[in-house]
Amino acid sequence: MSTELLRALIVATPPPPPTEDADELLAAFVAVLAARQELLDRAAPVVGPRTAAAEPLVAELAVRERAWSDALERARDATAAVRRNLSRLRSYATPP
Repeated sequence: MSTELLRALIVATPPPPPTEDADELLAAFVAVLAARQELLDRAAPVVGPRTAAAEPLVAELAVRERAWSDALERARDATAAVRRNLSRLRSYATPP
C-alpha cells in the first residue's frame, strides 16, 4: 500500500468525536467510512506492496481504527444498558 494512500486514509480517519451520543457517533463513523471507501475505490488498481516507509503510517491507522472500535463498543454497551433499564422500568410499571 502506498504511503500516499495511507496518509490519505489517516486524514480521512480522524479520532472519534468526544460524545456519548450513539447517533452522533454513528453519523460520524458513516462519514469516515464513506471518505475511506472513496479513497480505496480510486486507489484499488494501483495499490502495491507495503514498504518499510509505510509501517509507521499503518501503525497510526491501526491506532485510529482501534479508537473508533472502542468508541463504537462503548456506545453499543451504553445503548444496551439503557434498553435493559427501560425494560426493567416497564416491568415495574406494568400492573400484575
